[in-house]
Amino acid sequence: MTYVATLTPSHEPLEANPFLEYTHRGLFAAPWLGRPDPLEIVAAQRLARSLAHPQSSPADWTPALSALMNVRHHCLQAAAALDPIPARHHYGEALKACRYALNLLHHATEGPEGALAAWALGVHTLIMAQMAMPDLAMSERLARDAIIRLSLITDPLCAGAEADAHAATLLAREPSELHRKLEGLVPRVADKVEYFRYEIDRHESKLNGHLAAVVKAHGRAFRAILIWGALNLVLMASLPLNGRFAPEVPWSLPFVVAVPALWWLTWDRPFTGGLRFFDWIRWIKQESTAQFTEAARTFPHPAKQYRESVTALLREARSDRELLAAYHLFTLPSSADTVDEAAALTEDGKVQFAGEWLVDFKDSNPWPLADVLQVQPLMLPNGVRIYFGQVSL
Repeated sequence: MTYVATLTPSHEPLEANPFLEYTHRGLFAAPWLGRPDPLEIVAAQRLARSLAHPQSSPADWTPALSALMNVRHHCLQAAAALDPIPARHHYGEALKACRYALNLLHHATEGPEGALAAWALGVHTLIMAQMAMPDLAMSERLARDAIIRLSLITDPLCAGAEADAHAATLLAREPSELHRKLEGLVPRVADKVEYFRYEIDRHESKLNGHLAAVVKAHGRAFRAILIWGALNLVLMASLPLNGRFAPEVPWSLPFVVAVPALWWLTWDRPFTGGLRFFDWIRWIKQESTAQFTEAARTFPHPAKQYRESVTALLREARSDRELLAAYHLFTLPSSADTVDEAAALTEDGKVQFAGEWLVDFKDSNPWPLADVLQVQPLMLPNGVRIYFGQVSL
């Protein structure tokens, strides 16, 4: 049944108005607003055709509604296209339909007819803003003009003008923001590489400090054992020396007595902190090694953390690129297509952070550590292997 719009109070209620039903989301459509349902495209075309035959009443403005439905139909066709040529063709047809509607309503300034005329003019300006891309300055200026025109419409029949005003707001704001984000993508990735370099250097410095503490503790234990052994050797050598030098004087007797006293002090009496001498030796070795093990356990895995960080960044950038390409009707300027360059920089960082990180000992004498490790590398929880002169991850 063909709906005939008239200015008389007896016309159909707005709730039953098919034009209002099919335009509640606006007349404008674009790829960046989402792909339309094919059934919606067919329904818009069908309604435009059914409204195309006016009655003889001079108050009949059904042809204007048909023209506006044609605007909706062609905008939906443009939004469904995935190529710039058909998209721009359908927007051109939508502009023609807008101008036809304005010709039919050119005398109207008030009431529903005036609101429809204002809506047609606002959508015409909005489509011109879309067609102006990739000229961001021109597109933004036209989109702001469209916002002003569309936001002043209050007639209930033109409720969809609010959705078109929102679309104009997005077109005026988002493309420039997306351009800035994509143009700054490569520096952001470079900053992440530098950040991870800094983090690795910082953790390596801490790990080096713990390694130096391990070497120092083992060196301290080694010197203590060396002093203890030298003292034993000196005390026990006093008896044969006494037999060779001044055998008539028993000067070695105190030294001989001191040997069992030293052993008693070594094996039976606390040396420090309630620990006997060799227990203390083992304790300082184990304590320093445990502190290093704990530090190594918290050592970050640079490749994994870096991969997770940049993957999220590139995923967002690819989404931004797709959205910006839709704003530009699939003709994205090369200056904004920085994702591939950033991805290449990301891969360079992955190779770098996945490589081996070497931490050299500060102490040139590896003997104490070799004594603890018994020549075999010490395997720590996160894959850290301690060798005689380096730590590799």
